[in-house]
Amino acid sequence: MAFAKFEPEPALRRNIQAELARRTVQIETLDSPELADGVRKDVLKNLPTAVDAIVDVQIHSAGYYAIGRNMGFTPHFQISARVIDTINPGEIIDEFSYEGDYETQDDSRHFTTPKILTQPSLATFERNAAIIRAGLSTVFEVVATRLVDDIVRVRDKRPRLD
Repeated sequence: MAFAKFEPEPALRRNIQAELARRTVQIETLDSPELADGVRKDVLKNLPTAVDAIVDVQIHSAGYYAIGRNMGFTPHFQISARVIDTINPGEIIDEFSYEGDYETQDDSRHFTTPKILTQPSLATFERNAAIIRAGLSTVFEVVATRLVDDIVRVRDKRPRLD
C-alpha cells in the first residue's frame, strides 16, 4: 500500500482513537514495547494491574492480491483484537477478527471493499493512488468503529454480537 502512501497501522490507530474520543470512552494507551512484545508472544504474566484489561490490536496483513481469472488486484486485510484480563493474568476476556476484501460475506466483521479499489492491472495503481488512499481510509474508519463497538460491549459486559 506504500504506492498509495497509505499506512494501515497509523490509520487504524488514529481512527480508533478518534472513535473512542467521539464516544468519550476513556482507554489509556500503554506505550511499552516490552509489554507489547510480551502480549504478542502470549507471555501474559506480570501485566500492569493499574488497568482492568489490555486491548491488543494487531494488523496481520494489509495489501493487495491478484484475484485471478484476469479480474485484477483487490485490497485485503486481516486485523484482530483481544481483550486481555490483567486481574486474572493470561485470561482472554474476548477476541475478534476483522477482515476485508472484494467479496461480500454474511459476517458483521467482514468488510466488503468498494469496487473502485479493485485495480485491473499493476499499471493503474500509481494513477489511482489518491482514490485508493481515500477509499482505504474510509474502510479503516468503518473497521475502527466496529472494533470500538466490540471493545465497549465487552467493557459494559453486554452480549457478544456475531
